[in-house]
Amino acid sequence: MSLGTQIRKTRIDLGWQQKRLVELSGLDQRMVSAIEWDRVDPRLSKVLKIAVALDVSLDVLCGHTPGGKRPAA
Repeated sequence: MSLGTQIRKTRIDLGWQQKRLVELSGLDQRMVSAIEWDRVDPRLSKVLKIAVALDVSLDVLCGHTPGGKRPAA
């Protein structure tokens, strides 16, 4: 799963609209949308803001399971 897809999935699993992630991350709505749809390769600082807003680790957003292993494809 791509970074953008994982971010979008996590947000939706929380029951959030994209607007909430924009507000909590402090990022521009166009940037969040572009990240979620993999139209840009965001800087680590932006991904970290999203992770903090979603209250998840960078490992989770990168597709790693809590045990540190990548999920089966």
